[in-house]
Amino acid sequence: MRGFGLVILLVCFVHCLVAQEVKTDASPSSIAIVVDCSGSLRLQLDKTVSLVKQIAESMQSGDEAFIIRFVGADKITVTQDFTQSKSDLADAADDLYIEGGQTAITEAVEFAAKHFGESPIKNPQRTIILISDGDERKNSATEGVLNLLKDEKIRVFAIGISDLTVLPKVLERFTKETAGKTFVPRSPAELSNAVVSIMAALRGERTGK
Repeated sequence: MRGFGLVILLVCFVHCLVAQEVKTDASPSSIAIVVDCSGSLRLQLDKTVSLVKQIAESMQSGDEAFIIRFVGADKITVTQDFTQSKSDLADAADDLYIEGGQTAITEAVEFAAKHFGESPIKNPQRTIILISDGDERKNSATEGVLNLLKDEKIRVFAIGISDLTVLPKVLERFTKETAGKTFVPRSPAELSNAVVSIMAALRGERTGK
């Protein structure tokens, strides 16, 4: 995984240099990092941890984030609550682990959307970054969750990774309806660039992606 880590670091470094030259009027963001830790992501854990750390490292002054780990509907937990500390988020990423269970994507997104209300900062811009293979094993009612996201003006971005095949249908159901985007990276560089594109979208920057 050393080569993958070097790619992540290189892309982060380049993006930081560019970000220093781009001034935007973007408001600080509250970011929910919602991480699928079901068995079908077992071989993707290292990539998932790197993604969470890259998101944390890309945060700017005034941003805050929290991490939600989920498997089934009965296993949705806040592993790191609201923080502006990049190191706290990185430490929480290292504590992520995989276990079996039916993947509850819709319930996890709903949980995250409601948890924004617990923030003491109340940033006007709220974003969910969902990391999952999109394989929701049961039929969940999404209409109410989509209405909640729209009412609260919460955008959803998704990064699809999988041991086998990414199923983008569920992911796109949330991203398309909230003016977000779904990324299905095929290489370490594309994986890192997905985070760069998402964070640029939060700043109102153009990446050409």
